[in-house]
Amino acid sequence: MDKILVTGVSGFIGSNLANHLLKDEKNFIYGLDNFSSSTMSNLYPLLKNERFEFIEHDLTNEITLEADYIYHLAGNGDLGHYYNNKYDFILNNIEITKNIVKFSQMQGARLVLLTQYLDYQDHNKKLHKYFDMLKLIENLVLELIENSKINAVFARIDEVYGENLLKSDKRFIPRIIMDILNGKNIELNFEEAFYYTYIQDIVLNLEKLMKTYTNKPIVDLINDNLYLNSDIAKLIITYTKSNSKVILNSAVQYTPKYLPNKNYYDFSCDTTVLDGILKTVNYFRLMYFS
Repeated sequence: MDKILVTGVSGFIGSNLANHLLKDEKNFIYGLDNFSSSTMSNLYPLLKNERFEFIEHDLTNEITLEADYIYHLAGNGDLGHYYNNKYDFILNNIEITKNIVKFSQMQGARLVLLTQYLDYQDHNKKLHKYFDMLKLIENLVLELIENSKINAVFARIDEVYGENLLKSDKRFIPRIIMDILNGKNIELNFEEAFYYTYIQDIVLNLEKLMKTYTNKPIVDLINDNLYLNSDIAKLIITYTKSNSKVILNSAVQYTPKYLPNKNYYDFSCDTTVLDGILKTVNYFRLMYFS
């Protein structure tokens, strides 16, 4: 039986990934989380499965278990924590990464780490040091990967959405779905574009990436069509027949400075943004407005 560690398991992506991996009866899942930016509710379906064991654990401390494969989805990504105490935030993220890399080395385990494109918010000077910190950590791990010190690969994602999002989730799509279903206007201070990717495409590709040995240290798991936030909001307004309106306070637009590399590996995102948005809206209606 394959022993698989999923860090950040109570988060949106982590809980969906663990649920998907449990469909294979050869998998045993250890799920780690400390609930710093997530809740217990995502774990309830998983706890019913005898091949899932949850361990409440702060990853700034070393890990003591056995694993063949590691999905590292944890990390203190809550910007509120960053603004409250930058020094502790940076040290904690460095310690978390050090411990997961050390654990991977000791276990000889394949390691998949999540990353994002880190230049979206260059206009926000408050976040420059935050992105500099993330880039530093990523570059240090990339050096270990390229020098064959660890068997690891980064999976680049962008804006992820889908069923099982909590209404309290701080991502863009759950926030605007709740507002639109409640008839509120959507106010955007400026326009941003993202690669929106449906959660089931993400978990399928993460599983595939775990078993795919590449010579690329970063692989894009991204739906390669850019969408403006305002277009996503208007799509939801149209579908729900809401009276909400999109209010854009600035004509300034921010877009990624890269195009995903979709040609090298067979990682496909088969769910169109339209289909994914409709499924997500229907889920919110069923869960919170029935």
